[in-house]
Amino acid sequence: MRQGLLSIWLVCIWSSCTGGQQISQPRVFLLDAQYLQAARARLLSNDPALTPALQQLVQQAQEALAMRPPSVMDKQQIPPSGDKHDYMSQAPYWWPNPNSPDGLPYIRRDGQRNPEISRIPDHANIGRISDAVQTLALAYWFTGGQQYAQKATQLIRTWFLDPNSRMNPNLNFAQGIPGITDGRGTGLIETRGLVHVVDAIGLLAGSTSWTQQDQDGMKQWFSSFLTWMLKSANGRQEAEATNNHGTYYDLQVACYALFIGDQDLARDVLQAAATKRIAVQIEPDGSQPLELVRTRSWGYSIGNLSGLTALAEVGRGIGIDLWGYQTEDGRSIRRALDYLVPFALGQRIWARQQLGGLRPASLCPLLRRAAIRYNDKAYWNAADRIEQLSQQDRLNLLMPTMAPQVQDAAVTALPDARLDYAPGRPVQFWSIATARTIMARWPDFSKAYFNSWTYVNGYVLCGFEMLYKYTGDRQYIDYAKRYIDQFIDANGMFRPVPNASGQARPIRFDNLDNMMTGTVVVMLYEMTKDPRYKKAADTIRRAFDDYPRNSDGGFWHSRSLTGQMWIDGIFMGQMFLTRYGRSIGDTEYCWDEATRQITVYARRAQKGDSGLYLHGLYEPGHGPRACRWADPNTGLSPEVWSEGLGWYALILVQTLADLPKDHPRRPEVETIFRRLAAGLKRTQDPLSGRWFQVVDKGDRLDNWTDTSGSAMFTYALAKGIELGLLDRDEYARAVERGYEGITANARINDRGLVDIYSACDGVGVQVDYDHYINYRKSINAKEAVAGFLWATTIVEGPRLRQNSSDMAGRAP
Repeated sequence: MRQGLLSIWLVCIWSSCTGGQQISQPRVFLLDAQYLQAARARLLSNDPALTPALQQLVQQAQEALAMRPPSVMDKQQIPPSGDKHDYMSQAPYWWPNPNSPDGLPYIRRDGQRNPEISRIPDHANIGRISDAVQTLALAYWFTGGQQYAQKATQLIRTWFLDPNSRMNPNLNFAQGIPGITDGRGTGLIETRGLVHVVDAIGLLAGSTSWTQQDQDGMKQWFSSFLTWMLKSANGRQEAEATNNHGTYYDLQVACYALFIGDQDLARDVLQAAATKRIAVQIEPDGSQPLELVRTRSWGYSIGNLSGLTALAEVGRGIGIDLWGYQTEDGRSIRRALDYLVPFALGQRIWARQQLGGLRPASLCPLLRRAAIRYNDKAYWNAADRIEQLSQQDRLNLLMPTMAPQVQDAAVTALPDARLDYAPGRPVQFWSIATARTIMARWPDFSKAYFNSWTYVNGYVLCGFEMLYKYTGDRQYIDYAKRYIDQFIDANGMFRPVPNASGQARPIRFDNLDNMMTGTVVVMLYEMTKDPRYKKAADTIRRAFDDYPRNSDGGFWHSRSLTGQMWIDGIFMGQMFLTRYGRSIGDTEYCWDEATRQITVYARRAQKGDSGLYLHGLYEPGHGPRACRWADPNTGLSPEVWSEGLGWYALILVQTLADLPKDHPRRPEVETIFRRLAAGLKRTQDPLSGRWFQVVDKGDRLDNWTDTSGSAMFTYALAKGIELGLLDRDEYARAVERGYEGITANARINDRGLVDIYSACDGVGVQVDYDHYINYRKSINAKEAVAGFLWATTIVEGPRLRQNSSDMAGRAP
């Protein structure tokens, strides 16, 4: 359902449901009632940030509508009581004894699930019920669709209330072990999903489907079940468990007690959880030894901590602070979380047994919840490093986020732009999909950005040229030509062209950024020999003759930025000069100047001996303008910025691709590149394959991985291998992981277009680390889109060429 239609549908449904009256907060215990109310209000106001998550929720609810209501009566087995209404399951980690003729008694193999357990469907069915009811109830809450409330009600009645199909409120026969016991207390872990059912009931309140009789019946059912938990032998046994079983026992008791109105019981359990669970289960270093002994130690550590944070959420609703509880020696929920983080980030090796391997992403929901409750963005950024939060993730609807309010940088795109790629699905060639997306969004590329002529246009169109060389598809060159031809008249003179806002600014070559797009002008001259393009390129070349410099010869980034040399500008200016020298003339000057700019910057701005380079350098004495970011002693900027270093990596390989082998500065430029490549290999995030916004500070939790710079580095390393500058065996895996990392941050949206996430749009030199990492992110940041096109084109190049060859061979 398209966003606009979805918004209208929501408004119409909720207006008919409420008569325009204010909807009160739902009575829920695990979920955040206040945020649920706020999220629904945002959706009714057509908030685009939440719409994708709602669309996904509605799709899942639609699937749940087709679900046949399961029941404990579905099983073929008869419980020892003789009553099929009794819940029944088999312990998952117990197997036939190979040393006895009949396999009895069963023996334990921790962490290895016996497939026999699926023969009794009650456990699977109660999980299906819990998930489906929650999904349907949320869909009703957010949309007002009565069909969702009606289906959720049907499922609840069938499992809990209908005399012919209901489950008896006990777990006498849960997790039985053949030859040992018919049931045991540990079986209570199997009903932990019912805490979501009592929350779902709170969301259904007020619907025409959910009646007072249903409400009363469920309160009676949970009252009986709670009594069984508190008084039966199995229930008392589970209450005394000191590991995750005890945690989830407490969670169930607290939620069910609150649901039936016994707040005193809930309060007693939650208050006791501080000393009975947190202080016992968590060591001062944050480890959970009772879970570490398991064969799936990572999974059980995450699972128990999930239960503890759920207890903290329930406690928060009645004024009990388990989030903030800490013993004198430091045992706390936060300490347990901090213990797990470096393992999830790949900074430490998990030495404990974990059957099935470590899943770092399983920690992400806890990190995001902790970020909100501790008001610590570092946890949110750590989660993003492990796995980016999709806009379709239900979490967006259930809790506040610390993700920055991203803006879509493609604001000037055609609103009805659309392609035929399947939303949410990967594509065969990200390079082609990205190029097609650009052309669909901006049939006239001069309307894409803040100025009609910018460095980004040139950056993108150089990528189009690469794609043309791999595919032979002329549409990419034609698109570039249509753009450039708007700016150059019949006499080869530049003319202003209106941008998307109708402003037509004169084109001036008084900054290095504006030089870059001249590279495309030279490219068109190479292909067509049209003298207009040569005259236009000559105009840009002459702008260098009196361009201002520092005392060492380094170009200022702009005539107005006195004394400031930005790493970005090395790319902007030298991309043009190297192409001009190769194709038009003045070769000696162009090669000498390009290599001078590269080497001057390297000598001045390298950070220590890391092979990495700072964002800017400043030479005072050229005018009154102050430079806030420059160190007063060195003139250097404070940090190694991902995209800035990416510009430098690109110009190194692009220059070395054409620089004569006998040029006197070539050995120095090659050395600079190889040192940079080694630094990049060393700082690549082992988890995501991307690089950090501040490249050399990946150990900081508040740092995050940047798609734009990562794409640039991926291209540069791939190009280095292609040129024989880097050893393939040493660097090929870094390229593969970089490609995997950046494509993981690309998605096909609901209009079939490529969206690129986790990058910033238009960053200048910043004054400190905090300003870099807190710079506002954008979807489709213009530099990220172009870099993504470059990187995917070179990595997909061999497949692109083969695909084009195959298609040519099939042509009639």
